[in-house]
Order: sequence, then C-alpha cells, then structure tokens
Amino acid sequence: MSVEIMIDYVLGDMTARYVTDEEKKSVGFLLLPGELPLKSMPDRNEKIDSMIQLKLCGDIYDEAYAMGSSMRNAETVRRFVYERQEHEVKDQTEEVRTYLASGDGRYQAVHHLLWKKGTPYVRIFCSLENIVNETLKLEMFESFSLGGLSPYLEGDGHGRLRLHRFRSVWSQEGRHETIPLEDLQLV
Repeated sequence: MSVEIMIDYVLGDMTARYVTDEEKKSVGFLLLPGELPLKSMPDRNEKIDSMIQLKLCGDIYDEAYAMGSSMRNAETVRRFVYERQEHEVKDQTEEVRTYLASGDGRYQAVHHLLWKKGTPYVRIFCSLENIVNETLKLEMFESFSLGGLSPYLEGDGHGRLRLHRFRSVWSQEGRHETIPLEDLQLV
C-alpha cells in the first residue's frame, strides 16, 4: 500500500506533513525539517501509522506481532475514517485540526497541531468525543503518536537510528548515553 502526501504546512523552519493511504481512510503525520524537503514519500509498501492512537475496552488488540503487549493500532484505530481537516490562522497562532471518526459512528477523535509564529516547536494533543448515548470505556489514549521516525532512510532504518540522552539519576547527572533505537522495544 503506498503512502500519498495529503497536504504540507510550512511552520517556520518546519514542515508539517499529513499523509494518507490510497483509500484516503488512514491519516499519518510527519514533522520534517524545512531545510530537508522531501518531495515525495519513499515507496516502502507500508501501512500508515495513525496520528491518533487509542483503544476502547473490548476492542481487539493489534493483530500484528505485539501479542497484546501494546494497545497501539487496535481495532479502535482501525475503525477510523478520515472526515476533514481545518486550518485556522488567528493572531500569531496557526492550528490544524484533523478529524477522524469511527466507521460505526460511535466516536470522533481530533488531532490538534498548534504553532505560534517564531517558535521552534509545535504543540500537539488529541481529543475524543463520544457521539452516541452509550458508555465508551477508554483503555488507552496517547496525547500524540510518534511514528515514521525517518522518511529519509530506506526501509525501516534498522540499526541506523540512535537515541541520545543525558541521564539524570542519582550520581549519573549529565551522563551521556547512546543506544540503538531498537533497544527501547517501542511497539
């Protein structure tokens, strides 16, 4: 399944890129440095990593390799269908709201991206609305989803991405640590 560019927003020295699949159902999000434009998405035959991740109680966990150890990409997310996107500029702030709704009409989630002119960062959060008059039990809801870490690398970048952090634990203050990203076992 190919990934297509839906729209780009230039936010200072960053580009917020929204991507979709061929059926225009799933929507993903990338934040790219403005200095490194990526004119098209690499052909990796991959699924979109949904920009909103949540799981309702009773829904099936991801059917891939997580074996229930992760609630990402659960049935709740697989029900999402892209509804619309709104872009609003007010004073010095730009906001992009992306609306995804469950195909059964039970809930709607909104991905909010806010950028204040001149700042070197964006704020991201998600909201969920219960549309029907029935109880929805939320088991997991991420404030944002971090996926597609490097669209500049071929494949999944295995063995090529490193996490750098400075430890702040008793007697390790300021100790620099570098580990392969795979060691974090992010699922």
